Amino acid sequence: MVITVAKVGLRADGGAMNTVTTLFVVIVSLLALITFMIILSGFARPRICRKRGTCTVSVIIPTRNEPPHVLRRLSNFIKNTTNKLRNVEFIIVDDSDRPNHDILGLKKTAKVIHRDKPRGFKPGALNDALKVSNGEIVVIVDSDTGFSAEFLENVCGCIESGYALAQSKTFPESVEGLVAAAYASYVCFRNDFLLKGTAALGLPFIAGYGYGLSRKAILAVGGWSEKTLAEDIDLFVTLVSKGERGVIIEENVSELPPATFSDLRKQQQRWIVGSFQGFFKALKPFTQGSAKALVAAPFLSFYFGLLLNALVGVVPIVSLATGEALSTSVFMVSTALLNALLAIFGVQLFTSLSRKIGIKKAAMGLAVGSVLYNALSLYAVYALIKVLLGGRFAWEVTGKARRRSGKKSWKKADRIYFSTTVYYLASFLASIKATPLLAGWVGGLLLSTIISWIMEKKL
Repeated sequence: MVITVAKVGLRADGGAMNTVTTLFVVIVSLLALITFMIILSGFARPRICRKRGTCTVSVIIPTRNEPPHVLRRLSNFIKNTTNKLRNVEFIIVDDSDRPNHDILGLKKTAKVIHRDKPRGFKPGALNDALKVSNGEIVVIVDSDTGFSAEFLENVCGCIESGYALAQSKTFPESVEGLVAAAYASYVCFRNDFLLKGTAALGLPFIAGYGYGLSRKAILAVGGWSEKTLAEDIDLFVTLVSKGERGVIIEENVSELPPATFSDLRKQQQRWIVGSFQGFFKALKPFTQGSAKALVAAPFLSFYFGLLLNALVGVVPIVSLATGEALSTSVFMVSTALLNALLAIFGVQLFTSLSRKIGIKKAAMGLAVGSVLYNALSLYAVYALIKVLLGGRFAWEVTGKARRRSGKKSWKKADRIYFSTTVYYLASFLASIKATPLLAGWVGGLLLSTIISWIMEKKL
């Protein structure tokens, strides 16, 4: 059947494509391209470094208002490591609002620095610790990172072999509950796609902890940037642009998952912003005549898929406003290709995750993780605009411990979910009238915002 669009005199099926169909094809094509790049990353075969070394190491640990059980856990890791290795110094940079007695108790085994003013937040803390460190190699872990003496020896051996960076794979220490399962799905994606793909090209993606650097390499770039929300991504781009080499190490580290759904949401917002900042930093040297940093750009573009999800919501509204229809045949062909690619990626990720946490937890984790990303699609648009305008973002620490029950303030989260829900509701109503083919897609995005809003309140 041929549907004639009276307003522009174009056919929705056959003939030239109208504005609505063209917009949809562009969106789906870009989503398909991003998915294809992710699939290729998952099939990469990077080199794993298994060497051991005995160099001097400075382990830097930034902390801020850490709960007692996290610090006790950290203390055990430090004691176990110092009992085995004599060539390691631990430097704790504490930005807590007030002196922490549990932190002070670590002075027996670590050098503790308390900063009354947290200049530069985490990257500022890392830079201050670097100034007083003495190791040939600098290793970064978080207060909740679980590590071993063998991990440090592995970092030493790999960097002594000539690498500037040695990054470990990471994974939650335990996966109990929906929040932990969702976080595990994100970490699994980082390990099995981002890390593998970038390492295959010569420098692994920096995860923010569980990595080591040669002292020479970090001093050569002036330390960590204090002007970005994700100092790890920024450093990754900087090292790539300078042609440095890195490797994934054999020994893994563990961590504690975010405590609440709110903590998980804030963390993902920080990852989104950091990814956008890193993407444009990777493009800048290219525009100035250096193509090295451009290698990093595709691996920082995956969050652009969230922007395209938000753009899908525009299609029904444009269709309703212009009177143009969405081509049924084009819709069927383009979405068939996209769904095939998404199915391949989904199988890759689910298979890997289920091996680590089981089929049931993997299914729950991927479901909750996908719902949250859908709900953050409009936030991604806001973040991109703010990054392009050079706006600053507030640094928020990811909570790693259950908070006591009590009245909570949800104002910021409410604004995020409310605006996104209203946007997708308007798009859904428009799709029912103008583009029924998109009602399921937009309706799913609408449902995701509502579910995430509820989980923000309950988890």
